[in-house]
This record gives sequence, C-alpha cells and structure tokens, in this order.
Amino acid sequence: MTLYFESDQIKIYRQRQKGGSNRFGFSATLTVAAADIQPASLERVQASEGRIGALYQAFIDEDIDIKEGDQIAVVGSLKRYSVKGVTQWSGAGLLSHKELTLQSEDGNA
Repeated sequence: MTLYFESDQIKIYRQRQKGGSNRFGFSATLTVAAADIQPASLERVQASEGRIGALYQAFIDEDIDIKEGDQIAVVGSLKRYSVKGVTQWSGAGLLSHKELTLQSEDGNA
C-alpha cells in the first residue's frame, strides 16, 4: 500500500514482436493498476524539453511491472500516454512507489 491518491485505473501495453517477423506492435500486459496521474510541473517540463500540457507524472504501486517505452491507457477514457521514464522509490514503507514520466499521445490530455 502506497501513500498517493489513486485517481485513475490504467492498462499497460508493451511493444512486442509479431510472430517471427520484423514487425512490432503494442499488446496489453493484462495488468490493470490504480494510478495518480497529474500534469507535470513547469520545472519538469522545462528540464525534459517537453511541451506544456503534454507531459505528466503518474504514481503507481512499486510492484507494478512497467518500463520505459510502454504505453498506458486510462480505463474508461480515450487518454493514452507513452512512458518516458520510471523512477523507483523504495525503502520508505508507505512512501514506496514508482514515479512515471508520461507524454500524452492523443492530444486529449
């Protein structure tokens, strides 16, 4: 159990090779998790050279398998994000979590 406000349910997608070909596509990892998604601070947007309104932060449980390059979709909406960074915060009991840097993929932030 972590200490953040779970405001959304997300589904995680990972890029995988299709068959034995050189084609790749995103497929669901069958993981649905609670997350807190927030617009990134102005300082974070500037540090990552992102666009205001397109960069977000999310907080999820530390045990969720998620990697840079994955995509997440908010369950029940059209919101979709690319995972640009994953930071693990461990060893702090209730404060242990993963912090994600997300980029909006649909323009419907």
